[in-house]
Amino acid sequence: MAGEAGESERLISRQRPRSFVRNWIAFFLLGTVNNLTFVIINSAAKTIVRDYHKESLIGLIPWASVALSFVARGANTLLLDRATYAQRIIANAVLMVVGLLGVAFANSFWLSLVAILISGASSSFGESCTLGYLRLYPSTLVNAWSSGTGMAGVGGSALYLLYSFANLSLRDSFLYTLPWVAVYLISFFVILDRSGDQVAANEPRAARDLQVQEAEETHKDIENWKRRLMRCIRLSGNISLQLLLVYFFEYVISAGCAAKVFTPLRDCHFKVKECTLYDHCTVSGDSCVPKNSLDRNTYAILAFCYQFGVLISRSSLQLVKFPKVWFMTALQCMNFVLWMCQDQFKMMDVWELFPLMVFVGLLGGAMYVNVFYLLLHDPRIPTKDRELCINLAAFAITIGITLASAFVVLIDSTAFKDK
Repeated sequence: MAGEAGESERLISRQRPRSFVRNWIAFFLLGTVNNLTFVIINSAAKTIVRDYHKESLIGLIPWASVALSFVARGANTLLLDRATYAQRIIANAVLMVVGLLGVAFANSFWLSLVAILISGASSSFGESCTLGYLRLYPSTLVNAWSSGTGMAGVGGSALYLLYSFANLSLRDSFLYTLPWVAVYLISFFVILDRSGDQVAANEPRAARDLQVQEAEETHKDIENWKRRLMRCIRLSGNISLQLLLVYFFEYVISAGCAAKVFTPLRDCHFKVKECTLYDHCTVSGDSCVPKNSLDRNTYAILAFCYQFGVLISRSSLQLVKFPKVWFMTALQCMNFVLWMCQDQFKMMDVWELFPLMVFVGLLGGAMYVNVFYLLLHDPRIPTKDRELCINLAAFAITIGITLASAFVVLIDSTAFKDK
């Protein structure tokens, strides 16, 4: 079976001169669409909570986007020898559609949150599935997927800004996103060179071979698992903790602090009778909405600034690498303090906050790409432990986002309730 898997890889690699550009475009689009809904939902977080009058629960939006990530990745592992990659891509497209329709037609905040859980699971499932499939292709195509996920950040936030400036409702915004699911399927089944029936026939066999190999290694090392885990924590614990902190700081800033940014015509989601800016607002139901596009879309613009910074720094590894990352943790902590003070004292104008949010994204993206680069190249980490160390760092990201979400909900319900 191992020979068959190797033959599959050779079949695809042999076609690189003819198919490389075509496959690069396909994986770029797969990465873009896979993360697009995730970004649009987080860009629309303020609108979602405002529509349901749940402003203090805005921190639950980024949490719901990652809450089922481990379940989704585990599901992909269970399907290794039970479903082909094509079947899993179709299943993920169905999850995308269900998530988008769920957010569009939810009649309560909690139903919307369930739909966001499904959408977030789709993003994680699609990532695991596609990265596994990339093993059958030249390693350079991993850059296409990475570039696509980076473009999803800028493209998704820009797309939601376009929806907002066009005055589309939340429902219409997510319905207009549905055609991107078709692009996802076309990228895999039409644009991508899947090398015909030979590769498709070998997909389950290659997956089973990998699963058997991993099972044998697990059985052999099961008695030393705890020792191995502790060793990996020692090797990657410090850098993973710093990654956790950076994600905590940046998600509090981008999801929580950004939602309370002051503008001359601040987002007026008060009841009509309580509105102090009535002359500058239009009535929507029993609430007031600012007429000015800047005031109405400040949160989405800040989300775009954040994603723009992430895209730039995640694409910078070829130009600059940081052997030490502690200074980025310290700088992001300073950003955290600055934004918390801004929410409390309203020291700066909104125009000054846009470049500051780009800086938040630059630090977050640089931290992400440098941490995983260091883990991949750290000579202290044995080859057999490298994947576990990387998984621990990925787990740290999820913990950081979860803690940030809880923190935002807490402060929005207490100290910053009236801000």
